[in-house]
Amino acid sequence: MATSLSLMIRRQARTSRLLLNTTVSPSDVSFNNLTNAFTIVGNGNIATSPSGNLELQGGGTATLATTNTYSGGTIVSAGSLLNINSGGNAGGTPIGTGTLTLNANARLGNTRGASVALQYPVPGQWNGNFSYVGANDLNLGSGAVTLAGSATVNVVTNSLIIGGSINDGDLSKQVTKIGNGTLTLGADNSWSGLQLQAGQLNLNSAGAAGPGSAAVTITGGSIDNTSGADVTLTAGAYHLSGIPAGGAFTFFGTTNLNLGSGGIDANGGGLILNVVSKHL
Repeated sequence: MATSLSLMIRRQARTSRLLLNTTVSPSDVSFNNLTNAFTIVGNGNIATSPSGNLELQGGGTATLATTNTYSGGTIVSAGSLLNINSGGNAGGTPIGTGTLTLNANARLGNTRGASVALQYPVPGQWNGNFSYVGANDLNLGSGAVTLAGSATVNVVTNSLIIGGSINDGDLSKQVTKIGNGTLTLGADNSWSGLQLQAGQLNLNSAGAAGPGSAAVTITGGSIDNTSGADVTLTAGAYHLSGIPAGGAFTFFGTTNLNLGSGGIDANGGGLILNVVSKHL
């Protein structure tokens, strides 16, 4: 069964649902240029042999809800949409146990009807700009993320939660948050800059905005601390000069957030700081 699963997915692109109730061990799995959405459900397991990967390319939508143990990684490219509809368990996830690689224009989602949080620490790699378009919240768990290039994260709706650290390998990369949804950063991150243009950004760890060498640029949107404990940020500078004169910037204040010792600059016309609750 070295390639039969790959071939079946390509040939049956018009079939929207595959019930998998056994373990299959193809060399790899490819969703390529699908014209319809494709869903894999059941209590089965994709366990590629020996370390093959699962790849989405050429557009189309694949939804994974089984708990899989393949270790070669999952790759999403070229406008393809991957819906992660189960959290799996301590031994595996719908996207296996290897690295989740998001290439330029990748899209992630969750259409389960409820929030999903990965139980296994799947590592990640961000190679370009990507979007979260889920109908429900998605927590990618505690796996560490490699920031291979500066990335714009477009959270279109609901919440995308990154529980693991994001590290650019001292290569001076930046993460930019856009979109009306919420991005939550739950660990200490290492990059040269973080930019918030729209939507909500939750900074739930001291280093969530970056180390002392990092600058935070805010031109729109709002921030919060939803960790449940007070947080004092370590970022070295905060640039608010991109907010229009007289414009508003909001801190929701689920829990106290201290910007630390980083310098703050704003535009010459001033801005409105809206602190809804707690202390900023």
